[in-house]
Amino acid sequence: MPAPLCITPAPGHFMFGYYDRNPWDPSLRYHLALRIPQQDHLMRPEEEAEVGVVDLERGCRWMPLARTRAWNFQQGAMTQWLRREPGCFVFNDIVEEGGRRRAIARVFHLERGEVRRLPRPVYILSPDGRTAATLEFGRIGYRPGYSYAGIHCPEAPKCPEDAGVWMMDLCGGDPRLALSIRQLADIHPNAYELRDTYIWLNHLGWNCDGTRLMVLLRYTYPEGTGRGWKTYLYTFNPDGSAPRCALPHAYWQGISHQLWGRTPREILVDANWRRLGAEFIVFDDGDTRFRNVAPGVAGPACHASFSPEGGRILADTYPLADRRVQQLRLIDLASGRERLLAECPYDPAQSAIPDCRCDLHPRWRPDGRAFSFDSVMSGERKVYVMELD
Repeated sequence: MPAPLCITPAPGHFMFGYYDRNPWDPSLRYHLALRIPQQDHLMRPEEEAEVGVVDLERGCRWMPLARTRAWNFQQGAMTQWLRREPGCFVFNDIVEEGGRRRAIARVFHLERGEVRRLPRPVYILSPDGRTAATLEFGRIGYRPGYSYAGIHCPEAPKCPEDAGVWMMDLCGGDPRLALSIRQLADIHPNAYELRDTYIWLNHLGWNCDGTRLMVLLRYTYPEGTGRGWKTYLYTFNPDGSAPRCALPHAYWQGISHQLWGRTPREILVDANWRRLGAEFIVFDDGDTRFRNVAPGVAGPACHASFSPEGGRILADTYPLADRRVQQLRLIDLASGRERLLAECPYDPAQSAIPDCRCDLHPRWRPDGRAFSFDSVMSGERKVYVMELD
């Protein structure tokens, strides 16, 4: 197995972000990335990141193209290629208007520069490349690693009717509120629990054919109660219709991440329900008959995703305290065989502030023959590519 190849230059801190999106352009020549100003404290409103691409055909040449203040350590600036516009990608930024800061998105062409500005930030693009689903990043302030510095939503109203999941046409037009937080609260399995809580949404995702989305509804109790927060997984149609609670909090114990699977209804979670380590569980939207797709495989794992052809699962681990490493693992579903691909050294001091940590977030290349990931194995945050034999 070839060793991981660092594709970003030194010195400097580089990253891409989350594991549920593709950083490669259709030609597989360019890989999106950010050059961030630091890695040891929470983002500050004045700190800018450099947005650019790595030219993999020209010796991994770094090409800085723009700058943004809308970035975080977990998901970067939500940079994503626009499949219907060759050479174009979108990223989030922050503008100041009327004395307040708000998040927007910019569409950028590799040669022509900025093409247009979108009125709201993007979260995730639809499979057909026409629509961006998004939400209020300021409401995620309880988790700074997923929000942006300097934008904040007040706690009132705690369960708003004018905030939730928005749909935005990437070619223009006014965004529309597809599903409000209030509508989700109205069908909450235990609505009585929501009194005096603060609700936010996070982790939007489209299924494989663009007919359904998922989102996490989370709410926190007042400080001093010691009750933490709770998580409910909802699914719904793109127009906001047919919302349902697909996974209530009672099942969330031991689950760390969720992702749509290989069919329009399949959902994949890594669940440590039996306390034996993460097991790869799938179930269908609307049907909680759980199935283990990799029987006999268990251990530390998270950020799991199916390969493009659906026959393998790629996953990473959080830092293993006894080994001071993060692992990359590959599971072949037909044989049940698991392979340890790499162990990436990790200094415990680098996770002293949890929201600054560097997760590996392995991301499949569209051809299924390689993946990229972020790591601090060199001491600096870098982007790596690993080929699969």
